[in-house]
Amino acid sequence: MKTKYSNSLIYKAHYLAFKTDMDNKAIAKKLKITKGQLRYVLYQHKSKPILDEMYIERIKQDIEDSDKLLRKEKELTITESFLDFFTLEKYK
Repeated sequence: MKTKYSNSLIYKAHYLAFKTDMDNKAIAKKLKITKGQLRYVLYQHKSKPILDEMYIERIKQDIEDSDKLLRKEKELTITESFLDFFTLEKYK
């Protein structure tokens, strides 16, 4: 999709709007665009994630998946299952 706004401007706008506490007027002034243009950039264009963010998300997902597998493979002992049964929320 071709746009008249560069990917770096879109990324900067998304970063400033969603990761900082700057208001839209200050962001528009910093990026040297109007408030209407900023609204268009924020709500019509999606920011492409940078490689580091994609890499971090992938690692997090892999860790969560491996944790789930480890929890499934481990069978509870009789004592653990007994304690789990009596610590359920519906019995408190």
